[in-house]
Amino acid sequence: MKFYYSNNGITVKLVRDIRNKNPENECPLRWRVTYKRDSDYYSTGKVLDREDWELFEASEEADFNFKTKAAHLREHKDDIQKYFDDILKPAVKETADNFSFAALDHKLGKSDILTVNDAFTAKINTLNNTFKVGNATIVISKFTMYKKWQC
Repeated sequence: MKFYYSNNGITVKLVRDIRNKNPENECPLRWRVTYKRDSDYYSTGKVLDREDWELFEASEEADFNFKTKAAHLREHKDDIQKYFDDILKPAVKETADNFSFAALDHKLGKSDILTVNDAFTAKINTLNNTFKVGNATIVISKFTMYKKWQC
């Protein structure tokens, strides 16, 4: 079963990330989002070995019933399908007109940093929470200069 979606120059595809094998030769399944030849990968939380991945890709919806070779992959397929239809596709659709990976991360709940002000504030809070007050002061001064430069 192939998962693929395209909208406004943004493509989403389910891939098996062979760069990160575990000791059992299982590789994580990831969503590859590509825009203007730049790609970012989002984890599905699922791993498959090569044989199961080939079976998963070659199977159709009916192949995931209880009497076929792909039946043991039904749970993976259901979880991936639900995330794809309910979360990922709508998020890409909403950000398609003014797409950026930061906006997609924000829409998917992966990041609450959407603007430069958010980034400065998050960095200052992190430094203060880890008792790096001197570094936080430097970032605050840069943030102040940035605010003045914006005006």
